[in-house]
Amino acid sequence: MTEQRLYRIVDAVKRAVRASSEKRESCFNLTTAGFLIDAVISKAKTMGTYVTVAVADANGRILACKSMSSTEDEHLVTAANKAFTAAVLKMSTGQVGQLSADGKALCGIQKTNNGRIETSEGGNPILSCDRVVGGVGVSGADEQTNLQLSIYASSLVDEIIK
Repeated sequence: MTEQRLYRIVDAVKRAVRASSEKRESCFNLTTAGFLIDAVISKAKTMGTYVTVAVADANGRILACKSMSSTEDEHLVTAANKAFTAAVLKMSTGQVGQLSADGKALCGIQKTNNGRIETSEGGNPILSCDRVVGGVGVSGADEQTNLQLSIYASSLVDEIIK
């Protein structure tokens, strides 16, 4: 095999991988966000709790947000901020909270981005093929339940995007 042919094969593989990644990202859209939100709300109902759920794309733009009845209005903003934080920082909001404590690497980060950085549990990045394609934020229940529901949402993505 010539070196030139080998380069062509490598380029073809790179293009195929890039196209596959782009397809997966383009499949993460409003429809996917709706499925995730409905799944989280169904799970919350079985747990006997009320939540607000927001889903953002990889750039932190909110794709969809839905509140169950009996949730307070401020949970809408908090869920959206959790989804934003998880997507743009590519880590859970709980991790951001730990890293933003006094003397830690991200100390004060919650005061940036017009206050959109959220540090309480309930926000998780959404991964597909080991790439962050978005974020999910859950608010309205206690922190542990918010965390559990956001992890649940994140776990469903590869089943939905096929």
